[in-house]
Amino acid sequence: MKRPGRTDVLLACSVVFFASMVVVRLTRGGEASQERVESGILMAGDSVPGFWKDLALEEQPRGPTLAVLYTTECPWCRLSVKRWNLLREQVLRLDGARAVAVSLSDSVSTSTYASETGLEFPVARVSGVPVEARWKVVAVPYTVLLEPSGRVRGAWRGVIDSTRYEAVRAAIGRAQASPPGLVRR
Repeated sequence: MKRPGRTDVLLACSVVFFASMVVVRLTRGGEASQERVESGILMAGDSVPGFWKDLALEEQPRGPTLAVLYTTECPWCRLSVKRWNLLREQVLRLDGARAVAVSLSDSVSTSTYASETGLEFPVARVSGVPVEARWKVVAVPYTVLLEPSGRVRGAWRGVIDSTRYEAVRAAIGRAQASPPGLVRR
């Protein structure tokens, strides 16, 4: 068997490097700021009218809504559960606020996910292209903070690591400090 040459080794290393960069980019969801190059992602100021119907809420919330979208198969979603629960506690301190988890998985796996992972949110199970298209879901985990009108205060794609956790906490704090309709970037 022929031993690989220097060119073969460099090519293999380049492929591994670029593949790992793609994985890191996807797992971290890109940069933590709201400035996104991709146009297919919700951003502060976008709108999801009637979002509360998608989330199976009985009525339109009077305060901000924290929605976390996940699938039961997603390992990054499982890593986000602990911080999602902390964010839920913070958002529910606001007057009229809601927090809901949205499962994009089948009803069987969704029914056991909360007890397996410790997810403390009420869970709405939705599926289908219309809901996923309206929410611009291209990857999970996906964390979205909305005003009662459906205006997006912030959207974070990727695992909720310490950087994203602080960004979401700050957005919740701004939601508390400013009236609906005023979106600070």
